[in-house]
Amino acid sequence: MTKRRPIDYNDAEWFSDGINMIDCDNGFALNIMSDDMSSREAMIKAVSDYMDYMCNGTKVTDMTFAIFGQSSAVDCKTMGWVYRNSEKVIDKWLSPDNPYPPEKVKRYVNYTKVYHALEDFDIDWAEVAASECRKRGVRPWMYLRMNDLHGVDIDFSIFHDPFFFKARENGWLNGNPVYGRPRGTSGSIENLYEFSHPEVREWMLTYIEEMMMRYDVFGFGFDFMRNIYCIDYLRAEPGYQKYMTEFMRRVKEIRDRAEKKHGHSIKIMSRLSHTVEDNFIYGFDVKQWIEEGLVDMLVPGCEEVCNSGVDVKEWRDVVGEDFPLLIGYDDHIARWADAGAEFIYQVKPEHIKAFTAKYYNLGMNGTYSNNFYAPFNVHFVKDIDRESANEGLRTFVVTHQDITPIGRTPYKPLPIDLSLSGGSAEIDINIGTVKEGEYLYLTVGYDKAGVRDVGVTLSGHAPVGVTEVPIVYDKITGHYYDEDYTLLKSDTLLRYAFEGISGSDDLIARFFLPGADFNIVYIELSATPDKIE
Repeated sequence: MTKRRPIDYNDAEWFSDGINMIDCDNGFALNIMSDDMSSREAMIKAVSDYMDYMCNGTKVTDMTFAIFGQSSAVDCKTMGWVYRNSEKVIDKWLSPDNPYPPEKVKRYVNYTKVYHALEDFDIDWAEVAASECRKRGVRPWMYLRMNDLHGVDIDFSIFHDPFFFKARENGWLNGNPVYGRPRGTSGSIENLYEFSHPEVREWMLTYIEEMMMRYDVFGFGFDFMRNIYCIDYLRAEPGYQKYMTEFMRRVKEIRDRAEKKHGHSIKIMSRLSHTVEDNFIYGFDVKQWIEEGLVDMLVPGCEEVCNSGVDVKEWRDVVGEDFPLLIGYDDHIARWADAGAEFIYQVKPEHIKAFTAKYYNLGMNGTYSNNFYAPFNVHFVKDIDRESANEGLRTFVVTHQDITPIGRTPYKPLPIDLSLSGGSAEIDINIGTVKEGEYLYLTVGYDKAGVRDVGVTLSGHAPVGVTEVPIVYDKITGHYYDEDYTLLKSDTLLRYAFEGISGSDDLIARFFLPGADFNIVYIELSATPDKIE
């Protein structure tokens, strides 16, 4: 069961009871403090009330506060402040030529109002948030999105630090149009910072030092998945991993000095990509980082997807059994693609419970939830831990890897072509611990109408019933998308009911139909104490 240990900066087993770490987006001050900016007391009370909601009586053990995207989200000496940046470009945001929708324009223009209130009342929102965390026994972390894509293609983006224009002029950006623009984002990879340039690394390290010396917190998180393209790996010379390794060595040196100032240990966490090998291609030599002790916790996963296929054993072989390893989640069950589909892709409590149960079962130490922040999206992640994840309805959806190095085959188990291998295929699904007496429902989508004759077993058990399920627009069930991220739906959706299966091992779903001429395009498995009619 995840429970809160007393905050002890020198506790070597601080993660042993399980971790539920939740990210607070770099719009935290705007989202939380902007409703009433009439006084310092009102704004601080808003943070306190939010922390009551997120921490009191919940499973949350750690919270991260994103102080950096492309520029600083807190006032500082070493670079621009996003709130102040907004005032400099407000006239352009209000221009009819602005390509952003009105609701986003309104939100970004509001940054100027928050900036004035924070400055007028001398509020450091990140310090207030960290202090409120400590009062409730929750470990606070400062968090940096290392190469954020938001608005990078637009010169009047409020997120641009002045250094961006200097970097562009001097060729210190990625500059390679081949990588393109990831679906669901607001910028092109060619406009991201390129960390092989010492000027970029020094600019970032100077900021990191200022922040580490300022904030007395449990740890600092470095999110390289926002975004992972820190190195133009397609044009880099062999051995380019040395740049990010040297960067992390410098971070550790800064951390060591900050520990002396604050009088306690400070943890370093990093969010990285799906596999160890993928990270190496991107420029992150995880094995070297572990050998040199450059990080204290890792969060593998996808950028904006709850990933069903992280290989925990592969990671354990690199980091060891006693190293804290978290599975990273986003607030979507699949990568956002088509306009209007975002609601379908929104992750539900039963999804997070199933994923959490799986990864605890496979040996991870907890969860990191990205993009679950007020007033947007959902907050149920605060009430899920190792024990509660195995209670009630949980639904595991077979997803895929949303970001993969060019030339690498991504983890993508679907579609399954039953015309191959003699009409037989199988897939492993782990959903944590299935208790005796619980019901299992395997829901399968086929890309052909009228499918009925597929043989299906689950760990050798035949179904006790098969039902055709209607596909409803506002649920992910039965929906999938093709290679171009075009939203599609299954032509036939069948739900197979199973009884008499229990335990915590992988469940093997097997499909067989010789001569089949269609694909399996969607799979989910639900475990529940109650029958689904």
